[in-house]
Amino acid sequence: MRVDAAFAQFAFLCIVWGLTWIAAKTGVSALPPLLFIGSRFLVGGLILWGWQMVRGQGRLPHPRSYGRLAVVALLTVALAPGLLFYGVLFVPSGLGAVVNLSLVPVGMYALGVAYGQEKRSRSFSLAILFGIGGLALLFGPRIGPSPGGDLFGIAAIVLGTFAHCWGSVLGRPLIAHHGAVPVSLITNGFGGLVLVILSFATESPFSADLARIFEPGVGGAWLFLLFTTVFAWTIYLRLVRDWGVVRAGLYAFVSPVIAVAVGAAFFDERFGPTDIAAMAVMLGATWIALRRPFDPK
Repeated sequence: MRVDAAFAQFAFLCIVWGLTWIAAKTGVSALPPLLFIGSRFLVGGLILWGWQMVRGQGRLPHPRSYGRLAVVALLTVALAPGLLFYGVLFVPSGLGAVVNLSLVPVGMYALGVAYGQEKRSRSFSLAILFGIGGLALLFGPRIGPSPGGDLFGIAAIVLGTFAHCWGSVLGRPLIAHHGAVPVSLITNGFGGLVLVILSFATESPFSADLARIFEPGVGGAWLFLLFTTVFAWTIYLRLVRDWGVVRAGLYAFVSPVIAVAVGAAFFDERFGPTDIAAMAVMLGATWIALRRPFDPK
């Protein structure tokens, strides 16, 4: 992938995933969360499979890879979103965001080094520290009182974040061998199916008002998240393949900037000098990390 194309795709990924916060909040407040999340992954996987068939590239990876692909799907598509959603039921959303987004680059870095996919780098370490400081500055004032259960909620968020990072690291060799689209369609399809099954087992979805999916706001949120599943997730997998997990994981320092800016522009959310300073720190941290060429171990 050309350098300019990779940076353009990274910018697209950060913008789209920054906007998913609003769409996800709209959807899970109206419909059973596991069904809302899982259905868009499942449909996204089917769309990618259909696209591959139309292009005459519908051949799936060799069955010998299915076991590892299933593990990656369970970690990144099923386990990570499920644990993150459980966690934010018990802790303030601001605290959940700090824990999750701070640990994404840290987890990617630690696991990437452990699996031999990344070199230890002082500049990456410095960038991660700056980015975590910026996240704390941005979300710290938004952390409100919690009625209890913080320990279980934070533990769930930590485990969910670790699952996402671990799945990304395990998936990188598969992406390099099979391509981003085949890996995306299998992980989305299988992970989405698991979430839908869990929804029927735990959420009793038919007791909910499923007709709300046809409301413009809820339906629009689901369609937007479907778009992110088909395109943004595939782009993320390509960046994991070409850039490595650490550089690809730097979306965690940029997408919050997009989310907060959109909230201030369209939803009258608070936005002041502290937020601007925090965003500058996070963007600076991302620049520090991205300005060096990728140099895998």
